[in-house]
Amino acid sequence: MAGFAVRQKSWKPVYRIRAPFRIAAGALLVVAIAMACGPFFGIEVLSDRQNVLLAPPTVSFETELRALVPPPKYKLPVVESAGSDQPVLNRPTVEARELTPAAAAMVKTMWEQTTGPAAFAIGPSLPPGVRLYTAAAISFLHGDPNAAKIYFRNILELSEQERKTRELWARFMLGRIAMQAGDQGEAAAQFEAVRTMVRQGTPDAMGLAVASFGEQARGAWRAGAVARAVELYARQASFGSQTGANSLVIIANLIFDDPKLLDKAIQDVVARRLLFLCLNANSGRLFFFEPAPNRSAGSTVDRIAAALKRHGLTQVEGAGLLASAAYSQGRFDLAENLAALEDTGISRWVKAKLALRRGDTQLALNEYERALRFSVSIEDEKTLKAEYGILRVSRGDYVQALDVFYHATGEEWEAGSSRNGFTDYWGDAAYLAERVLTIEELKKYVDRTLPADSSSGAKSRSSHLRSLLARRLMRAGRRYEAFRYFDDLKTRHAAQEYGSAVNEANRWWYFRLARAKAWFSAARLARGNGMELLGFEREPDYAMWNGEYSDWGLVGPHPSAKDLKAANPYQSQDERNRVTASKPETDVRFQYRLTAVDHAMQSADLLPPRSQAFAAVLCEASRWIIDREPQQAEQVYRRYLRQGAYVPWGTGFGRACPEPNFSSAAGWRQGYRQVQQVAKHVHAHPATASVGGIAVIIATLLGYMRARRMRRLIDR
Repeated sequence: MAGFAVRQKSWKPVYRIRAPFRIAAGALLVVAIAMACGPFFGIEVLSDRQNVLLAPPTVSFETELRALVPPPKYKLPVVESAGSDQPVLNRPTVEARELTPAAAAMVKTMWEQTTGPAAFAIGPSLPPGVRLYTAAAISFLHGDPNAAKIYFRNILELSEQERKTRELWARFMLGRIAMQAGDQGEAAAQFEAVRTMVRQGTPDAMGLAVASFGEQARGAWRAGAVARAVELYARQASFGSQTGANSLVIIANLIFDDPKLLDKAIQDVVARRLLFLCLNANSGRLFFFEPAPNRSAGSTVDRIAAALKRHGLTQVEGAGLLASAAYSQGRFDLAENLAALEDTGISRWVKAKLALRRGDTQLALNEYERALRFSVSIEDEKTLKAEYGILRVSRGDYVQALDVFYHATGEEWEAGSSRNGFTDYWGDAAYLAERVLTIEELKKYVDRTLPADSSSGAKSRSSHLRSLLARRLMRAGRRYEAFRYFDDLKTRHAAQEYGSAVNEANRWWYFRLARAKAWFSAARLARGNGMELLGFEREPDYAMWNGEYSDWGLVGPHPSAKDLKAANPYQSQDERNRVTASKPETDVRFQYRLTAVDHAMQSADLLPPRSQAFAAVLCEASRWIIDREPQQAEQVYRRYLRQGAYVPWGTGFGRACPEPNFSSAAGWRQGYRQVQQVAKHVHAHPATASVGGIAVIIATLLGYMRARRMRRLIDR
């Protein structure tokens, strides 16, 4: 609550949420709602390798800002309009909870007074702590801190039971009064007492313990203790205080614009690190002040570098952040000198990028490996791994690169993530696994590092990569090998059904009708479960998003797979050859639907052309592709017109299809065979067939005449 970022025009014992906070909170809520709607497409780096590698190192500003001091060993509630998971309360709200309606009305009347004594005289029936605190607050509000101090101290002299509801508030206000009087020692003692009480279990509904760091920091800043002010604001921010973080950014800008303050700050580890951090990125923060017109980031880097040299600092904690800032401004020589002042992950990262600019890929690879040994923020570690993965790919170390990208994705795999998008770098991992590695290479990697994960519900990243391998095996016809890589039991059962149907359909010794039914079963499984069984993770099917989004123009083929002729110093010809060799046999959206159509056509090959089942199977095959692949659907329809019999539902062919009646097809097949046998006999014995034909005609005429005679006899 307290700090440079929040200044009260008038004081109340419990702070109210100001309008700017409400506006900011509303804006953040709108952004959060928009983000929640998705879709979320993770970052991919293999599609823009050179620019990614040569871009300035990324700095996780928010994470670094809250890590200027060691994390607190205890928790304190943060109650602010932003950056808090606690409800925002004020004095009237708290008092309404703990006072009777009559007492709350009396307190309200006290607040209408202009002096502490006048207010104190109104509330004799109130609890002593409430009465004294209200009188003290009114005295402070109306410019009488001495009277307020007396009332607040009287609270501390009450019995433990009487003072417990207002002691925390009173000590906080005594700290503010001491701070305004310039008594830093007394202020520090009171604020520390507030924090101690909260750590020991005193309720802190308004977050005064964390706010006390900001109040204490403001006093230190006014007293000229720059390093102490930065430390206290950093401690406030370390608890998750947005106000503390905003205050750090603001005083950093004030230091940048004052050479004397800069000279003081540069000698302190925490203040120095803050300045280096703010030179990298902070313009997107709430309460950020734009630099003065006569100040640029480049000139500030020069002045800081000069100050470091002036003070003879050769080992500088945080110098890697300053080197990153110099690199981002194109000051590569300066960046190299600054990176030498500190051996950390960020400094090694800068050295790696400088090596790439000189064309020394091996040195860059070594620097990336060294950078990854240091402890960095989770976000920075992912980016480091991704860039290191690019270099691995460029060297042909595809399996190692897949492992790097796989681990860069992190563990943010929630149920349903395949519908809303995937975490960063999954697209790159999928590209390598699906288009660059051979099936054997991928299978060996999965077997070695990714055991089955049935407990995850097939939503973990290992299950996704195992599923990708399973689908590659299914498409390659290695179905029995594929089954065990489907961690989702429902999908595995569908894969086994599909494999059984295809195997049965290919058994030449089976009756034709049984094989036809098996092909049609396989076709339906390929169509209904094709995304899970046969779909490509990336283009053309985008199983990673359940096949969604691409048709809306939101995503497209991975440039590494699409533009194989583009000049790219970080893509080898071997990689291009592998991508070409692994392209889909049918490179159309939802290619597995055409696989389903092929199975249906094989079913039709085994059915009597004039049967209902023949027409129904072709109708169903046409329906699966009539909207996406109309030319292929027309070919199916033309086959029906050439070979099939008239059916009453033919006008809705490809739209409304009945269930194929394979049983009637069996009877039709038997009758058809008898007709064929008679035809063959006639063709082989024409004389006998002629005599037999005449005999049949005579017998038919005699039978007709006998029937007429019998009807006449009956009519008589």
